[in-house]
Amino acid sequence: MNIRRLTIAAITAGVLAGTVGVGMQVRGQQPACLHGSNATQEQVARRASALRLTRHINTLQAAESRRSGQYQSLARLPITQGIPEGFTIHLASDGSNYAFSVKDTIDPCAFGFFSDESGRIYQGEGIR
Repeated sequence: MNIRRLTIAAITAGVLAGTVGVGMQVRGQQPACLHGSNATQEQVARRASALRLTRHINTLQAAESRRSGQYQSLARLPITQGIPEGFTIHLASDGSNYAFSVKDTIDPCAFGFFSDESGRIYQGEGIR
């Protein structure tokens, strides 16, 4: 199994693990998602900040790849944007590829942004 498949599997497992036990309620009731159509201005701002951070990480990785020919680990990236409150970053790289997530740890629906060396950004939430 190549590093890309392992990375995608690791991120998927992290997303799924992050949803277990989050927002558990009485059977039949779904917790209110923080990033749905009725999101507060505060949540809209947190989400926008997380998206800016996601774009920032992709931009840094592209620059590092051009400079050194390698993608970097999270610890080696010169990130200048703050991580929005309640969000966490997970990044895996073997130098030739990378994949990462910026996930909301306080959203009962486990919202997150995901990307890799393609530069395309995806958004999603845990399956409920």
